[in-house]
Amino acid sequence: TEQNMSKRANHHYMIVAETQAGKSTLAGVIARGIAERSQAPAVIAGHDAKKIPGKGDITRWLCEFTEDYKIDGYENTRTCCDLVHNLAAEHFEIVSDAGGGCNGVRELIIIQDEMNTIYGQGKGYGKHIDSDLAKEIQAEWLFQATQLAGLKGHSIFMGQSPLSGDTGFSRPAIKNMCFIAMGGTSGYILENSK
Repeated sequence: TEQNMSKRANHHYMIVAETQAGKSTLAGVIARGIAERSQAPAVIAGHDAKKIPGKGDITRWLCEFTEDYKIDGYENTRTCCDLVHNLAAEHFEIVSDAGGGCNGVRELIIIQDEMNTIYGQGKGYGKHIDSDLAKEIQAEWLFQATQLAGLKGHSIFMGQSPLSGDTGFSRPAIKNMCFIAMGGTSGYILENSK
């Protein structure tokens, strides 16, 4: 059936909370909810930066990732960035071929965990992410948050800090997202509203 794109809202999400507060669980619930309403099989891609490949999966995503679109570990951040870039480009092409109406087009859902650690205030993270890669990744995130919404593209960004200096997102960029604060982080925000 035809979708009225003007009635769509909350295409992107930023979930912030301390460790073990349920960010990944909530992200999985959101991703499943979007995927179940997709007009064609949804593509779900994600980067669980803190998970060490081959060391067991402690993250509770509650959603199934599209084959080969789940990237684990900080050392694979470059691979994830390239994957997301290619998926977004492919998605643009599919929407263009559909005449821009998006009817029958699948949903593209991109989940990024540990956003503030990866960006690292523009410095990156240890030996795995240098400052150039951190800035390149943030530019990709900004593209997702500002350009993919009208094209059935959804981003779910997760981390422990919502501060622009930690994530690289400006306040206007964050206004393109449904902002969700959980646990102690929500208490901090309520007490420090500026």
